[in-house]
Amino acid sequence: HKAIRRQRQMCIRDRKEKALQTMLQMEKFSPDDPYYILGKGMMLEENAKKSLAMDAYKQAASLFKKRLKEKPTEADLMNYVFVLFLRDNKNYSLDEIEKEYPQIFSPAIRQHTKKLIDELSNKREDVIHEMLGGK
Repeated sequence: HKAIRRQRQMCIRDRKEKALQTMLQMEKFSPDDPYYILGKGMMLEENAKKSLAMDAYKQAASLFKKRLKEKPTEADLMNYVFVLFLRDNKNYSLDEIEKEYPQIFSPAIRQHTKKLIDELSNKREDVIHEMLGGK
């Protein structure tokens, strides 16, 4: 049983590495897309490349902040809050974020964002794995 388990773990690790390599090859098509950079960071973290993931999270946070200044959307705000958590590994005050972006921080967005942050606080690796399409 141990040999089968080891082989399965190696296959999973190889699939993660192949997925990361494919994602990195796509970078030339979306070098300034915060959603791509966020996904890249999660894929790097999933592949135990934490330092590179942190660099990607910093870049994604900067790109989301720029988009929020230019043309704020709910999706950008939620992903900005998400990437801030991944980057800094801490919960930010939703009141503080709401003050900065009151025009798009609706009660529904507040509730959804709080739920996501609560889930991340308890099981960061599981949430990242699930968001990358894992089960």
